[in-house]
Amino acid sequence: MDETSASYIGKLFDETVETRMVNAWKTNNFSDLPSSVSTQLQALKNQGYELAVEAKLTINGKNPVPDYLLIKKEIDPLTNAITYDLNNVKYIDCKYLWDSPFTTSQVEIVNGVTNSGLANTIAPFGIKNVNDVQIAIPNASIKIKTVEKLTVNQQMEMVIQ
Repeated sequence: MDETSASYIGKLFDETVETRMVNAWKTNNFSDLPSSVSTQLQALKNQGYELAVEAKLTINGKNPVPDYLLIKKEIDPLTNAITYDLNNVKYIDCKYLWDSPFTTSQVEIVNGVTNSGLANTIAPFGIKNVNDVQIAIPNASIKIKTVEKLTVNQQMEMVIQ
């Protein structure tokens, strides 16, 4: 397969998965995603994670655009005030094959997590969830704790790795 075809297939995969992921998060119905990932994603939603799609970040002068950021929402039981844990963010990038590499900008985040346990990034435009609710204000500091791929493995199963 040539590079143009691979890029086109990857783009279609990204678009399809993103549409299904956003719909699942909005409706709390993950049945349109393969069971190999739907249970895992449903569990994250049940734990209070919010899904942010296509947020822009800055790290070490690079500007990676993650496909998905998962940020935990916390509700104060006494005041019902909502806060978001920006110090323990999950970063997931959609790659149509397990061996698709991260971009140069994404490698900055991977290296930050690998070397220090988290990657300190800035969200220059803030972050909104899939329901267009502001999660982080512009120029907020975001600490990415985990970096994963949502991909298709060698057995042709969709997985988060």
